[in-house]
Amino acid sequence: MLARWFLHGVSILVLVFMTVVGVLWWNHQQPTTINPLKAEQQSITLANGLRLHLLADPDAPHAEMVVDWAAGYVSEPTDLPGVHDLLLEALLHIESAAGHRHLANHLARDPLGDLTVTPQASHTRIRLQASPSVFLAEVQRMARLLHSPELPFPVIVNARHQLPAQSPAYDFLRPTEQRLLDDYVLDRFLAPGPVARSLDGWEGISDEGVARLVAQRASEKLSANLFDITLRAPLAMADLRAALPEFEELRAGTALPDAEQYAFSPMQEQLREPQIVRARELDLAPQMLLLYPWRLATEQRAEANELVRWAEAHYAGGLAERLVSNGLITHIEAHYNDEYFALRLTPTADGRANEAIIYSTASRFLAQLQNGPNANELIRRMAGDGRIAGELAITELNLDPSLFVLLESGPGAGNYNWRVEPVMQGYAQRALTLSLPQVRPSYPVADIPFIPNTFELLGWQPELLLDSEALTVWHYADNQFDTALANMTVRVHLPIGHHPEVQARWQQWAEQTPAWWTATTQWSQHGQPDSGQGLRVSVDEQGIVWSFTDTWSVVEAWAIEWRSTLDRLAPELTEPAESMVVAHRLMQARAELTPLQVPESLSEYPLTVLLSGRVDRARASGLVTPWRETDVVASPAEVAAPEPLPTRHQVAEVEVPGDASRVVRILQIPQNDVRSTVLAEWALPWLQETLEGIARRQQFTGTVQVQLVRPTGIPALQVELASSEQDPALLGLYLNTIWAELRNAVAQFPVAVFQQSTQQRAALYRAPAESITLANQYFWQDISEQRAHFNGRLERALILEGTSIEGWQYFMRQWLLEGVARQFTVYEIGAQWQEDYDRNRRLPAGSSLW
Repeated sequence: MLARWFLHGVSILVLVFMTVVGVLWWNHQQPTTINPLKAEQQSITLANGLRLHLLADPDAPHAEMVVDWAAGYVSEPTDLPGVHDLLLEALLHIESAAGHRHLANHLARDPLGDLTVTPQASHTRIRLQASPSVFLAEVQRMARLLHSPELPFPVIVNARHQLPAQSPAYDFLRPTEQRLLDDYVLDRFLAPGPVARSLDGWEGISDEGVARLVAQRASEKLSANLFDITLRAPLAMADLRAALPEFEELRAGTALPDAEQYAFSPMQEQLREPQIVRARELDLAPQMLLLYPWRLATEQRAEANELVRWAEAHYAGGLAERLVSNGLITHIEAHYNDEYFALRLTPTADGRANEAIIYSTASRFLAQLQNGPNANELIRRMAGDGRIAGELAITELNLDPSLFVLLESGPGAGNYNWRVEPVMQGYAQRALTLSLPQVRPSYPVADIPFIPNTFELLGWQPELLLDSEALTVWHYADNQFDTALANMTVRVHLPIGHHPEVQARWQQWAEQTPAWWTATTQWSQHGQPDSGQGLRVSVDEQGIVWSFTDTWSVVEAWAIEWRSTLDRLAPELTEPAESMVVAHRLMQARAELTPLQVPESLSEYPLTVLLSGRVDRARASGLVTPWRETDVVASPAEVAAPEPLPTRHQVAEVEVPGDASRVVRILQIPQNDVRSTVLAEWALPWLQETLEGIARRQQFTGTVQVQLVRPTGIPALQVELASSEQDPALLGLYLNTIWAELRNAVAQFPVAVFQQSTQQRAALYRAPAESITLANQYFWQDISEQRAHFNGRLERALILEGTSIEGWQYFMRQWLLEGVARQFTVYEIGAQWQEDYDRNRRLPAGSSLW
């Protein structure tokens, strides 16, 4: 009897279990209801005065933290310029097992990690980017640096010997342009130029005294009320708020923002006519630079960024499109700092003959952006009848479009002159007609029938819809990000090749082709400049890639226009420019990289397409199937693999103008495969920290740069020592000493640190994407590298997880230490050392002179 009741009980439990499993399975098969999440935003002011802006955006292309700090160069002691640079360098160093290292080197171990620091006269911007899975930890680390900086003494000592003699706020100017601007300001206004700065005041101060000055400035400027911080990530708002307690530790204070100590520009006060500063080698000057003086206040930076985007983008009727289409220029880019808004243009021969049209068109453009009911008479006169929509106008900038300084300098320009450009009357007659948008576009949520992706349980598995000689189409209907956005990524398979200069010219053409920047496309970038929406263009050795993200109706319309334009558009590339890196140029010549002959049309080359996000299979297939039904596809030449350098170590010597000399060593990885590339990328932050530390322990007084480069398409380590005080032969000896100590550093690398770091990076590779933009990037990388099972990130994770410390040390010895890798060392000999360099030459053992 007992046994029978027991069997009945077991049967009932089994029946209940099977019923539950069946219900769960049935629910899983039902179509998922998508309720697209909206970006959630909060602005918070903490008790200490710190302002925080939190943006939880499911469509964010990455996670980032932006720190706007109201401290810059204007508050430095006049006799000690650069103390702000020293504070920034020391502030952003963190403690590690191998000593202090820069936060940028730490973030380099994150596949999405990045750090940019932009110091200006009255403020500094720090932008930190990280994988969403580790973003909060990096935010908390940054908060600790701000409220409890370590300011390591060795870092301060090293940084004082590397203080630049030019203000970093003027990095967008070339060296000759910096000198022209300084000399012009001194001659015209009897005031010190804004770029060059004298470092003589530091000579008599001890290292300990410098450290005290840096600590004093940190005490004055690390005040909570000077910071305005923005956190934006594809995370929940509750997760972002979890980072707030760390920021509450920042010291409250009443420090004055540097912008309130900023005097007005002498140009704004005294300049009444456009000024021209020309180098004598005018015919050789490839570009012209228009500088508009202003004083940029803290609250105006958002509109300054908007102004840059307006100036550079090729929307119909805009500045760039009108100047290019009328044959006056081939390229335009915009920059700004606290003191100037700059337009850099590459004029054609017609543009040189009609410079007044370029000036007046740029002035009209700037005036129309500022034109409105409250605009002054000058703005209204220059703008004419043109005006942007009221809610889109940039009205808060103190920018006078009628005043500018034109700098032009040819290669090696030494002598120059300046003159006053005649006052330009009649802008309506001289300027080209512009057409600025009058409405802000809306972003409707498409009502698309949606079926869950059956491949989702198996991981990220795009479906191959079409595979032919002319067209390959992949599709992934993604329902895990709760978004209304869709994406189309398309590659034209064009054998561009590995030459970086050729790729840069194709990139410039693809970015500036007005036919693909429709009104809708343009506004999806400018209306929401920080979102995942908009058009992005990239170029590599396999061809050109366009990636467009928006709601499906917008993507579909753009795709149809893109495809029809491709049939009738002939590429027009700018003239090739000589590479600025001597070592790269020599390597490219040695590898015999043959540039691609520009084709008459791109329409006959094969296409690969990925459609993902909120788009179902039928619509995806219906869009692209008609594209290539009747086309005859050309057979593009294969991109030839770059010829490697000879196995032996080669040395080249090049005489260069200027006082600075440098020694550059480039070592290609032994085998150009995924494993070697992953291990090299993982080792880069450690190599940067280690090699710079070894150089500083010597009596080296210049700058050290360590980076991974691909001058011929093969990854390589580049180590550069540069100095204007020490001769190149001595730099070569320092480089050899670095290599001798590097062997010991590789052999003594801590096992525990290796295991922990590789496992952390492997975990980042394994982490799923938190947004459609990131997922699409991962898909596309796998498709481009022709991985059948879409496990590119998993493959990298397995490489790191499966490599022991012994295996990594063997790779490092083969790459850097035992002469297996192909090496190339270039001595760039400055003018002051060229006469006596032969007497001091020291070639590395076992090397030959190229």
